[in-house]
Amino acid sequence: MSLFSRLLLLFIISVIPVFGQQDPLYKWYTSDNGQLPQNSVKSIVPDELGFIWLATEDGLVRFDGQQFKVYNSENIKGLKSNRMKFVKKNYKGKGHYVANDLGQILKIETDPKLYYKDGKDIHSLNEIGRLFGNNIKISTSFFKYYRRYEVLIKDKVFQFYPDSIRYYSVSTKKRISGYPHKLAFDSELFILNNTLYLKSKKQYSVVTPQKLIPIEMDQPTKEDGSIYINNAIDQAFLYADGNLYYLTADQNGLHKKRILSHFEKKKKKVHAFYYDTKLNIL
Repeated sequence: MSLFSRLLLLFIISVIPVFGQQDPLYKWYTSDNGQLPQNSVKSIVPDELGFIWLATEDGLVRFDGQQFKVYNSENIKGLKSNRMKFVKKNYKGKGHYVANDLGQILKIETDPKLYYKDGKDIHSLNEIGRLFGNNIKISTSFFKYYRRYEVLIKDKVFQFYPDSIRYYSVSTKKRISGYPHKLAFDSELFILNNTLYLKSKKQYSVVTPQKLIPIEMDQPTKEDGSIYINNAIDQAFLYADGNLYYLTADQNGLHKKRILSHFEKKKKKVHAFYYDTKLNIL
């Protein structure tokens, strides 16, 4: 895929490129002009061959830099619903998988096929580890409908309850550890480098199997801000003070890089993010 092709793509799909402090140039691909089957893009991920994959509510879409190819019930045998929910990575190896609203799972590859044909299988690629949305807030209302909130990190699972955090093994299905913790209203979770982080207002912590460890964010923002995530590729973004920041972490703490200014004008239109760190394109 050429550089020009990649630039063209990311100018257009609900996503915006950034060049230093210049005003970004962007254009939209929509279902109205026939390129996309549906305007709601749930997830965006690249693959090892350079294709960009989009999970939409009317099929899985592959972009090669020039054309869109739609995969749905018309060309995938056994697929019962085109409403794609999210993209996840496989903790056992390389590759990404997309699940639809019936729990069917497709493997993202050159010619996608059903990986699991129905949602009855209890499998780590299906329901376990529900940190798949783009803007996750664990409010008190969540526990009115769900007993716990689960996050998959490699082959281990963090289980969040209103008053505690527990740590389990996927392979043995046994509890490893746990500790009391009362979740604050609208807590947010994100993953960087296979490490789980918890945000509560302007306070950040590393979630470990034994305890929460406070961690500092460089150059704090004025607003508390909101987290947007792309956990299929371990990316996290912070929206605060009208700007969009790309988050990274190291032994010195959390770091943010402003990749888009005046984001408030576009926030309601954008549902999924993918940031190319090499080309500096969002």
